[in-house]
Amino acid sequence: MKKITLLSLFTMVMFVILVACGDNGATTNGANDAENATEEFAPTIEGATVLTFWTFGDTHAEYFQYAQEMWNENNPDRLIELDISVMPFSAMHENLLMALQSGTGAPDISDVEVGMTGVYLQEANVPFLPQNEVLAPFMDNLIYSRVQMYEANGYYFGVCYHVGSVVMFYNRYLFEQADLDWNDIVTWDDFVEMGHLMRERTGAYMIQVEGANLFNWEAMIAQQGQDFTLDGRPNIATPEAIRAMTLIQDMVYEYEIARVMPGLQIDSEEFYAEITTNNFASLIAPAWYMGRYLNLAPEQSGNIAIAPLPVFEVGNNRSASAGGTMTVVTNQINPENADLALEFVAFAKASYEMSALQWNLLGFDPVRRDVLLSPMIRVPSEALEFFGEETFDVLYDIATETTGVRMNAANAFTVRDHIVTNVLPNIIVERTMDAETALREAQELLETLID
Repeated sequence: MKKITLLSLFTMVMFVILVACGDNGATTNGANDAENATEEFAPTIEGATVLTFWTFGDTHAEYFQYAQEMWNENNPDRLIELDISVMPFSAMHENLLMALQSGTGAPDISDVEVGMTGVYLQEANVPFLPQNEVLAPFMDNLIYSRVQMYEANGYYFGVCYHVGSVVMFYNRYLFEQADLDWNDIVTWDDFVEMGHLMRERTGAYMIQVEGANLFNWEAMIAQQGQDFTLDGRPNIATPEAIRAMTLIQDMVYEYEIARVMPGLQIDSEEFYAEITTNNFASLIAPAWYMGRYLNLAPEQSGNIAIAPLPVFEVGNNRSASAGGTMTVVTNQINPENADLALEFVAFAKASYEMSALQWNLLGFDPVRRDVLLSPMIRVPSEALEFFGEETFDVLYDIATETTGVRMNAANAFTVRDHIVTNVLPNIIVERTMDAETALREAQELLETLID
C-alpha cells in the first residue's frame, strides 16, 4: 500500500466531509471565534484550574459552559474554568492536527467530529488520553454504540453528544389521506407494498432518497450487521450491501414509489424547502434531523412522526447511528491537570444530568438509555408537540439497535468518497447500470487503489 501521510489523509477526509455534510452545520459566532481565539484569556473564577477547550459549534460551547457550572457546584474544592474557542469546522480541525503534529499549541480538551477521528485513532500512538477509567462508572447506562465508535486498541477516547439514531420520519397527513398506518410496516417488503398504495391513493411518493450522501445505504447495511470496510479493505460487494443499494435503486426506477430528493442530500437548501411540503410520505434520517424540521418547517408541527426503520429480515436492527462528535483530552495537557480534565469530560458527556441536557439544550437524542425514561426530559416541549408524545418511547425502544458503520475505520473515507462520487450518480441519480454491477466494479477498483 502506498504510504499516506497524516496531512494528506486529513485533506482527503476534510474534502469528503465538506462535500457530503455541508461543513457539518457548524457555526462560528459564539464564545471566542477564529479571529480572537489567540487573545489572552483572563480567568474570573478564583482558585479554578483553567482548561482550554476547542470546538466548532456554538451550541457545543454553550453545553460545556453549563457543564462547567454544574461541575463547580458539585466540586467546590476542584473548580475549573474553561477557556473556550469556537472556530469554523475546517479551521478547528486543521489547527488541531497541526498542533498535535508539531507537539505544541493543542488545547487541553477538544471536540473531534466523527469523520475526523480516523485520522487519529488509526495512529500507533493516539494523541489523546484514554477515558476508560473515568467512563467506567457510566458504562452500564451509556448506549454502547456511542462509545465503541471512538475505541482504538482497547481504549475509549471519547463519548458522543448524541446517539444519532437513524429513524423513519412519517407524514401523518399523507398516511391519513391514504388510509394507511405506518405502524403496520415491519419489513422493507411491507414498506414497498404500502408505497404502492400510497402512490395509488394520494399521488405522493412514499419516500425521497439521497443521490449525494449515504445515510440511507449506510443505515441499511449497518442494520444487517455489516460495514462497507473490513480490516481496512473495501467491503461493498457483500450480499447485504448489494441488497440495500438494489432496494434504493428499485424504489426509484422499478417500483416508482420513490424519487431522488431535490439537492441530492438531506442537508441541502433545496431539500430544506421540500420538508415544508406534503410531497412525500417518509424520510430516512438521523434523529438529530428533528432539529431541521423544528427550525425550518414549523408549519409541519403535529404532522411528522418518527418510527423505527423497517428491516430486511426479522431480527435485524431497526436503526443505526449517524454523525457524531467526541470530546477528547489531548496529550499536551499539563500532566498535573490530566486527571481533573478526564473526570470533567466524562461528567460533561456521560453523566445523568448532562445527558438530559443533550436533549433539553441541544435537541439531540441522549447517549444514556436511562435518560430517555427520565422526567427531566419527558416534559411538554416544542419537540414533543411537533413529533408526538411517543417520540421518547421510539428512541428508547431502538437505543440498543444503533450500531453504525465505522467511519473511523482504515480507508473508510476512501471507500465512501468513491461511492458518493462515482457510484451514486450512475445508479441513483440516473440509472446507467444496476446496483449490483456498479458495486462489484467499484469493489474491484477500490481493491487496486488501496493496494
